[in-house]
Amino acid sequence: MNRNNERLLLGSAILVLLMFPHASRADARCNDRTIKGAYIYASTGVRDGAPFVEAGQDIFDGKGGITNTYTDTTGQTVVTKGSYQMNANCVSQAKYDDSGVNYVMYTGPTGSEFSWISVTPGTKITGREVRVSTSLTPKCSLKTLKGTYVYSHIGYRDGVQYIESGQEVFDGKGSIRTPLRMPAV
Repeated sequence: MNRNNERLLLGSAILVLLMFPHASRADARCNDRTIKGAYIYASTGVRDGAPFVEAGQDIFDGKGGITNTYTDTTGQTVVTKGSYQMNANCVSQAKYDDSGVNYVMYTGPTGSEFSWISVTPGTKITGREVRVSTSLTPKCSLKTLKGTYVYSHIGYRDGVQYIESGQEVFDGKGSIRTPLRMPAV
């Protein structure tokens, strides 16, 4: 191979690497550090044959540990621990100590949000989590909730599935105004 062909081959290889910087590690996008910080969520489904609704916060430590605080259908607030393991393809398995329910989580490579579903027989629950802080000890106050927020809710009211969307305006001092609500059955 002559000198010009060597330069052309080297230049082509560099161009390919610049165009596709992640090509050599396409399968190594995620690991346990991908989901780290505080995430909020809402989930709906069926547990033990009854409608189930839960809202809460997960703190992922980036090392496979979870601290979960939630309020469920019973109205009781619970704090529990759990564990997760993220695969390179951004799919992870999670289990919480209090329930024995296993979950599969589908995450984007940034880890800013993910969807999950229960995979334990007898439990059909799904949800979506959004990172609200990269801190493992987030600080909140009334001032944290200030501004206009849109929402969409699917749940149960008096044992019947209920769907609602709307807007709420928080003043940062503890008051909420709901200027628009669109309920449907």
